[in-house]
Amino acid sequence: MTESAALLREGCLSEVDLAQIAEELEDMGRSERRAIENGWAGLGARCVGRT
Repeated sequence: MTESAALLREGCLSEVDLAQIAEELEDMGRSERRAIENGWAGLGARCVGRT
């Protein structure tokens, strides 16, 4: 991914692996969604424990 980022910064769009970038973006979205879901689950568990 670092190489793709460097190529993008240099404007070498024809050399960028777009499939790899798309996969990385999808993976980021999944991991961020999981983190948010885990945060909400933890918050809910703490709230239920207080009642």
